[in-house]
Amino acid sequence: VLLPKNPDRARDCFDKSLAEPQADWFDRVIIARVYLFHRRSAPALEFARAAVDLQPSHPYAWLVLGRTQEAVGWSDKAEASYQRSIELPGDHREARGALDRVRSFSAAGRLGRWFKGLLRR
Repeated sequence: VLLPKNPDRARDCFDKSLAEPQADWFDRVIIARVYLFHRRSAPALEFARAAVDLQPSHPYAWLVLGRTQEAVGWSDKAEASYQRSIELPGDHREARGALDRVRSFSAAGRLGRWFKGLLRR
């Protein structure tokens, strides 16, 4: 509720919640998802990266990191994160779909740039 109207205050609230003794990697995932929901990709990326740093063996942390990387335009990094999510034990439906999507966009983007280069000649 605070994020759209007062992002600095929302950030303070998030930071205070993470100072709690029970705060863990999943809290950072939730904060990253909140930022993504409000289209604030840079802070989402920061919290998703922290979640992966705290729990590198959980596929959901890598999935959310991939989503944030994709949101900031880092398709190659997002692809690597989705791939890492798939390599870990767990349900991979979302990660597989995301990986397919980012690969198709990456391929389409490369093809489009190649085609533009041909037209310029």
